[in-house]
Amino acid sequence: MVVQGHQIQLTPSIRQYAEEKVGKAVSHFEGAIKEVDVTLSVSGGDSGHGKRRQRTEITLYTLRNGIVRAEDVEESMYASIDLVCDRLARKLRKVKDKAISKGKWQGRGGPRGSSSIKQDDVPPEVTDEDPEMQYDAEPGLPEPDQARRRSSGIHEVMRTKNFFLKPMSVEDAVEQCDQLGHDFYVFRESISDQVQVVYKRRAAGYGVIVPVNEE
Repeated sequence: MVVQGHQIQLTPSIRQYAEEKVGKAVSHFEGAIKEVDVTLSVSGGDSGHGKRRQRTEITLYTLRNGIVRAEDVEESMYASIDLVCDRLARKLRKVKDKAISKGKWQGRGGPRGSSSIKQDDVPPEVTDEDPEMQYDAEPGLPEPDQARRRSSGIHEVMRTKNFFLKPMSVEDAVEQCDQLGHDFYVFRESISDQVQVVYKRRAAGYGVIVPVNEE
């Protein structure tokens, strides 16, 4: 487990509290987890403008069931850690139930004789290290300045990211979108070998964008 701070003095007591709470939240899923990254951050208040917000973000990499993310923002860092751990545990139970039904769970409660993992079964690790993608606001900038900064580069490509798209079904892509908490997810459909996009519909459910050739 890696615990790091952003715009915050990471005291030993906070670090220990985060490690204990996150460790407890994932303890029932041992054997199916490869890595856990925890980021604690503060914005607003004494460190910036607006109401003080203390955020806890957890990114968990499973062995065969993709990436699970959870985050929470509270006035207290300890409350933020508590609530995000509850949210992460609920997400992991959901992932575990689905994986067991498919015979893909590697931890306790999974099928016997499935301790070995093929390299092809491991999902691609896609992390977003861009601070502007991770945080809603930059500490120290008033909200109007933040809006102007965003609008000034609205038509400018600020970053290019390359990653491998592992073939998967639409159902698996929807699961990954849900686990990551994203509004959309780009993937390579396993049967057609096409790059497609699943997205959350405002009304309900998900939609799929399928490219077609112009006739």
